[in-house]
Amino acid sequence: MTSLDLILAAAAGAVCLAICATLWALAQRRAFDARMAAMLRRLQELESGSLATQASSEAFDNALVAVEDGSARLVSGEDSLAACAQVLDVAATPDAVVQALTAGDPDHAARLK
Repeated sequence: MTSLDLILAAAAGAVCLAICATLWALAQRRAFDARMAAMLRRLQELESGSLATQASSEAFDNALVAVEDGSARLVSGEDSLAACAQVLDVAATPDAVVQALTAGDPDHAARLK
């Protein structure tokens, strides 16, 4: 084998490597696009579920309160929360309503901790 043959073989190897790298990049991009599309579909499902929950709670006079790390947060149903607060004679905040409800039933208080 002469030096020209070696140079030609090295050039052919470099071309093959470049083609392989390009094909690998295309495969990675397709896989990424598929994962991204799946995540976007899941996000849309979660958003529509969240909107449906909010609409149903407002339509049926419910207040949806999320309790995380000892703090209450109103998710939906402001009017219902205000009505509950008025009946319980407390401030119309999620924390005050939850505290008033748990004060009346120690079993509920234990579940929320």
